[in-house]
Amino acid sequence: MHGRSLQEYLPVNDTGKAEAIAVSDARAKATADSIMDYIHKATPTVVRDLITPVGNYTDAAVFWDSATMYSKYIPGAVVYSVKSIPDLIEQLEQLAGTAISNQVAYGNLSSTYSQVFHVLSQAINPTITGLALRLAFHDAGTYDPNSTTSKGGANGSIRFEFDWPSNAGLQRFIWPTIWASKQVLDRMLPSPISYADLCAIAGAVGVYNTHGPLINVGYGRPDVDGPDPFQGVGSNTNQQRDYPIQEIINEWEHYGYSIEELTVLSGGHAIGFSASTNPQGTVSSNSRYFSNKYYKQVILGDAFFGSDKALADNNSTLQIVQELAADQGLFYKKFTSTFFDLTWKGVDPAVKRLGL
Repeated sequence: MHGRSLQEYLPVNDTGKAEAIAVSDARAKATADSIMDYIHKATPTVVRDLITPVGNYTDAAVFWDSATMYSKYIPGAVVYSVKSIPDLIEQLEQLAGTAISNQVAYGNLSSTYSQVFHVLSQAINPTITGLALRLAFHDAGTYDPNSTTSKGGANGSIRFEFDWPSNAGLQRFIWPTIWASKQVLDRMLPSPISYADLCAIAGAVGVYNTHGPLINVGYGRPDVDGPDPFQGVGSNTNQQRDYPIQEIINEWEHYGYSIEELTVLSGGHAIGFSASTNPQGTVSSNSRYFSNKYYKQVILGDAFFGSDKALADNNSTLQIVQELAADQGLFYKKFTSTFFDLTWKGVDPAVKRLGL
């Protein structure tokens, strides 16, 4: 079932610019039931994925498959597979450690945040975790500290911006899940949850559902009633084109991000998607595992996007890449902090941050 379109289970109308769609209790229940049906049919976690990264890192299982077809390579396949065992053990230990820390963190969540997180974590199945993270990035990524009018940011404006090229695929493959979750949550919570909060928390769920850290981004972000006036960071130096790293750094600095923030947030591509990747495909064979292997791929030249490969072309970004590649705990710590800050970009400081 991995890779089947959500549209097969959840037929909905255009939810991009019109919010008043199917508000009856019967339709809301049917929508929620269809999501749960899809979740139950989703592909479970496959341990084999842990030892089949992209490229030259530890592609043991792929190598083994090829070797069994050509007997002269079998001895080499055995050696290569055995060499990958320590790496597999390390990853399993990391998964176990993350699961324990996440269990503790989950118990410390506020009641409201816990309910929102739970509904979204049940609705966001393995085929759309990367899209959930991309949704959060693109909603908050419109922030422009240089603007003298609206500064954009994490404000739910993305629901009016699905026609932007950078947001291709989001309306069809992830938004129905967000919209339907809101219908369920608005009946559960004391007051309606904003789309801005749903986008931010969905990104955190995307990380959590791919065995990454549980990130509490809180709630309380207000929604806006129209699109932001600009597309924000990343819209000029498109990910798929081979822009020089200095151009990428300059653009991010223009929007108020440091070199470290650029490098850390790029780690979202461990499970991430873009406008040009198949929304129901994966960036790598590890896209269902949020880990620092992304940085190892950058070092090896196996990164998927041009903007990722460029991180190895600058001494400052490369140093950070190497540090994060060597320490998954450090990557989790820095990503948690940086992603949290991203999800509050552009929100009035006077707004009370709830659930923290």
